Amino acid sequence: MMRRDIAMEPRRIIWRVYHTISLLHTGRLFRHIHWRGDIDIALIFGVIITTPSHPPPTLVFWHTPPVGSYKINTDGCVKDGFAIGGGIIRDSSGQCIRAFFSFYGDCTILEAELRAILDGIILAQRFGLSVLWVETDSTLAIPREEDLGIFRLLYGTSGIS
Repeated sequence: MMRRDIAMEPRRIIWRVYHTISLLHTGRLFRHIHWRGDIDIALIFGVIITTPSHPPPTLVFWHTPPVGSYKINTDGCVKDGFAIGGGIIRDSSGQCIRAFFSFYGDCTILEAELRAILDGIILAQRFGLSVLWVETDSTLAIPREEDLGIFRLLYGTSGIS
């Protein structure tokens, strides 16, 4: 707030701008994106901008299931307490047989992952697909090979109701 009886000199204005920028930077309210194209100006104010480093991309390969079987790939997520999950069922040539998704409401990420797996198995059973491979990115939902000696689980869905 400026009082009328105090003249604002240019150096005083610059000092106020500098002070405000310093406070915002110290409070971590300024981020790299705020200085887009103005990195030189940030340096003048003593703000050191570091570009966030991103990990290198990881190559992921999808392998077809054995001939005569089907693979279910699933995923679940929770955002702001709202869960959703889904997946895709493919045959041994990689052809999409069915895709699915469901809203689960309020639950944990593990519940969303497990419900997506169960939804996929039940859907496969409805369409008579009996030999299934289940893949998910959740290490809690399906244990790793080091944990139980298995990487993919082979399901027979005849006993699922």
